[in-house]
Amino acid sequence: MIDFTKNFFVYGLGSSGKSCVVFFRNYKYNFLAFDDNSSKLDNFLNDNEIIFKKNILNHLKDSDYIIVSPSINIKNHKYLKFFKNKIITDIDIIFSIASTNTTFIGITGTEGKSTVSTYLKSIINFNNKAILLGNIGNFILHKPNSKKLIQKFKFIIFELSSYQLDKIKYLKIDVGLITNIYPDHLSYHKNFYNYIISKCKIKKLIKNKGKILINSETKKTLINFNQYNNLTFKVFINKNIKFLSNDSFFIQNKSAVVALLKCLNISYNLNYFKNLQQLPFRNNLIFKTNYFSIFNDSKSTNLLNSIKTFNSITEKNKVLILGGLLKSFQINLPIIHNSIILIFGEDKNLFASKLRIKNSVIYKFLNLNELVIFLSFFISNNFQKNSILFSPGGESFDSYKNFIERGRHFNSLVKKHINE
Repeated sequence: MIDFTKNFFVYGLGSSGKSCVVFFRNYKYNFLAFDDNSSKLDNFLNDNEIIFKKNILNHLKDSDYIIVSPSINIKNHKYLKFFKNKIITDIDIIFSIASTNTTFIGITGTEGKSTVSTYLKSIINFNNKAILLGNIGNFILHKPNSKKLIQKFKFIIFELSSYQLDKIKYLKIDVGLITNIYPDHLSYHKNFYNYIISKCKIKKLIKNKGKILINSETKKTLINFNQYNNLTFKVFINKNIKFLSNDSFFIQNKSAVVALLKCLNISYNLNYFKNLQQLPFRNNLIFKTNYFSIFNDSKSTNLLNSIKTFNSITEKNKVLILGGLLKSFQINLPIIHNSIILIFGEDKNLFASKLRIKNSVIYKFLNLNELVIFLSFFISNNFQKNSILFSPGGESFDSYKNFIERGRHFNSLVKKHINE
């Protein structure tokens, strides 16, 4: 556990770093902070909290704990690579101050972890007190009386990214889950094997006799990379749930929630699932007529996941919209059959070169506005039943601040050009 009488160093003033700074201030713990962006230092830190770059190495040596922003790659960092044994995360701090009676749940995976985590929290909160923290972007340490607040929760759910799993040191969880593993963040991890190893670090967080839940597809992936151990992993079955028989997008995620509830010995009513809503920009139905349904899945930044989701649609006539900045990947993509594929943005030609298609046609556009104008023309001149999935499969940063801004722009364009 963390000794709060020691010296702390906060490296990186993103949301998690700032939350830690306020926590240390509130409880008068010894800390200093630094960010590579000097404007963050002057705008947020007090004079006695700031470390300047010329002194950073000495202060890192003198610190007992170093809290690092999740996205910083320690292995290649000029300074931090020498202090791996000192590095912790805000999650370690939360674990260290939580009640000993709290049940901790860790959820990771390439896709679906936010959905599973949110659904699980919602269902637990019908009869208990749970909070969702971590990669989901919900922070708590900066809140007044954060220690007392954290100790009130009977269940703490952590959504865990591969970045966080690379750095967590003290967290111990009662139950874990890997939703799935597809190639992702390879610019950080360098190759798919390293990414899998990073995800499998969740094994080290499990308490004695704990289990990591996985589905059969993830089991195959782990076996292929010699990471499967039947003493650690428990395979659950993907199956449909009453009331949700037409929900092709979320069968896997909702099956994961049911498996977690059973593992935690939490009773639930299937009616709880009736009111669960998709997360924003995760396969949201935004437009529907007798002939067309349009889904907004702007949250998908992984091409493999976008294609898998698209191929799961049972409609005969389908349109897939891709675009953004393509992440590197090292596996063959599934074949897209008998479909129309619309691609926009900076990497449109790269997307097209990577796709595997059969009896399908590709159209490329400079931007999303141009694409939706074409889509409007297509809809007005087509009288066959179609499902249209906006699931970009690439990062949004070529044209947008994030996937939320991209998703909102797509919705507004559909409203302007189609849903009039």
